[in-house]
Formats: sequence, structure tokens, C-alpha cells
Amino acid sequence: EPGVPKGNVVERNISWNSKFDRIHGKAKEFGTIRDNLTDDDPRFRNAKKDDYRLRKDSPAWALGFKPIPWDRIGVYRDPARATWPVRHKVRPIDAPPKAEARKKPVAGPPPVLKASQRTTPIAVDGIIKPEEWSGLSTVLDQGLGRSPTGLPSKAWVRWDKDALWIAIDSPVGTAAPITKEARWALDAVEVAIRNPAAKGNPIVVLRGFPAGTFLSSTEAGATAAQAKQASQGVAFAATIPVPGRWQCEWKIPFASLGLAPGKGKRIPFNMTVRKNAAKLWVMWSGTLDLATWDLQNGGLLELAN
Repeated sequence: EPGVPKGNVVERNISWNSKFDRIHGKAKEFGTIRDNLTDDDPRFRNAKKDDYRLRKDSPAWALGFKPIPWDRIGVYRDPARATWPVRHKVRPIDAPPKAEARKKPVAGPPPVLKASQRTTPIAVDGIIKPEEWSGLSTVLDQGLGRSPTGLPSKAWVRWDKDALWIAIDSPVGTAAPITKEARWALDAVEVAIRNPAAKGNPIVVLRGFPAGTFLSSTEAGATAAQAKQASQGVAFAATIPVPGRWQCEWKIPFASLGLAPGKGKRIPFNMTVRKNAAKLWVMWSGTLDLATWDLQNGGLLELAN
């Protein structure tokens, strides 16, 4: 019977002006509870001054309590132990070795992701087809501190005169099922982007989930109206082709971002995948312990040929 609390004995305890018996009801039958003084004045000598010796008229004596042998407690003279005052030299405690200062990674120049122009039709259905997403993929494998996570995702980014197109293929591990709840702490992808036309423009944060839903967040400072505008015309779809892996596709209109596209244009940008089973935040560009959407240490998306 593993886990059954057998053999416990609770006896000769004093409980006054408090709740003594907090033992689980099912545990009582396996133990012994006896000779405890509860809800009765134990008649301490002077509890206000922390003198908890029992007076001669204490009802505890009848339950088998015995006086505490105060005269036998504490240091006493014996060849095998130090007796006060201690006359031998106390050994000094060695100072612990100094911990090496943690070196903060240097941001350096922002990485640049060159997005090629879309040349074939793309159906935003959450299924990444080779004929739609030909060409090299971009690897997402940085943690917040820019160290490799060991569980990378792949992304493809394309653009045309109207929109930005993104596909993300994410192995997430099988330690837990892929979650479908629309919550950023669970399985999700994030696209963070900021219109560079004006310094005060907010960071747009779009988050998509395996169930095929997405939201436009105000977490990075956008107003509710700005977040709503950023979601206008956005298309998102996701699929789970096999356990432990999911895919998604985005179409993000430049108009919803207030952006005028053009070859060579560079846009502050980042992508993150939250992998719930592995408890990882997997990014294209690690933000050096800032929020995943914080483009201060993010990268740049270049609209290339």
C-alpha cells in the first residue's frame, strides 16, 4: 500500500487557542492520536514572557506530560566537546570562490532576412507545398539570449506589391500534445513588425495558433485601434500534419501595416515560435532577454528581388 501513512503516532502535544487537528480524515484511521491537551488552558507559568513551563496545577500532567529538564539542556563540561567559554581557536571559514561575471551577449548589427518576391500563387491553407514555397528557407533557432535551442523551425518569407507572405514549419516535440488554445504561453507563432516610416510607429504583433485562429496584440504598445487596423485583411491558416509538428501560413497586407512596399526597403522584423512541449521560445533573432516582440534587438526584413 504505497503512500498509506501507517504507523504515525501523535501524542503529548499542547494546542491552546489554535486549531490542533489538521490531519486528513482518511489518514486518521492509519495512525495513533492520543494524550493531547487541546482547547484547555495548559496553565503555563508566564506565556507573555515566553516561559512555557507548566504550573503544578496544569491538566497536562494527568496525560503523562513530564517536566522539561532545562538543567540538562545546553552546553556542559565534557572532554569530547567544547565548553563555554570556548578556548580553542575557531577555524576561519574559507571565502567562497568569486563567481565569474556573466558576459552579456553583444547585439552587434541587426541580422537581415532577404525576402524574395512571390512568383507563384499561394493558397493560405496551412499546408506548406513545395510548388508554393520554393527556394531556401530561413532557420529559426535562437533563444532569447541568442544561443541555439536545438529544436529549430523553418520559415519562408515572400512579398509582392500587396502583401507579405510567410510560412512556418515547426517541430515542437511530443512530450505534450500540441495545444490549440489561443494563448501566447502555449503553442503559437508570432510575427513582430514595425513601419519604419516614423520613429513613433508602434510594433505590430500578430500571433497565430494551431487551431487556425490569430490575434493582433496591443502588448507592444499599439492602441486597440492600431491593433485592429493591423489585422485588417490578414489571412492565417494552420495544420497539424503529424503529432509533434505543425505548420502555418500568413498573408499580411502592407496596407494594414501602413507600409508602401518597394525593392530594397528594410523593415524592423522578427519571428518567434512558442514550443509548449519543450518550453522553448524559438526565434529568428534572439532579443537578448527582452520581450520576443521587442525589435530593439530584432532584425531587418529586406524586400529583395
